Order: sequence, then structure tokens, then C-alpha cells
Amino acid sequence: MFCPYFDEGSVGTCGASASRHVPSIEKMETYCFKQTYRLCPTLSEYLYENNMAMANCSPKKSWHTGK
Repeated sequence: MFCPYFDEGSVGTCGASASRHVPSIEKMETYCFKQTYRLCPTLSEYLYENNMAMANCSPKKSWHTGK
């Protein structure tokens, strides 16, 4: 099973990144084409930012200081 955010088009872009970058071959082999895609740092950041947006929070705002 490969990452659901990986677009297999002619170039192979990452849909979890804002810039739709092309991952390196090493990253593709490590994350995009295997079950380990859940460990991908780009995917982790994407999911974190989406969770913050859904919770109506700013990711830069600290919960304990309110800043």
C-alpha cells in the first residue's frame, strides 16, 4: 500500500505538501511506497496543521501561555 497523498502522475508529487513537491527517490522508497508512509515527516506536518485548523487554533500559539 502506498501513501494516499502520493500522486503517481508523470512526476510523482506529494499532495501532503503545500508546494506539491517531488520527494527524493530515497524518501519515496522509505515512505511513499510502503506501510511506513505514516512515519513521513511531510505527512505528519500536514496532518498536524489540518488538525490545528479544524480545532480553530493557531499552531504557533502555545496552549499554556496563550501567546
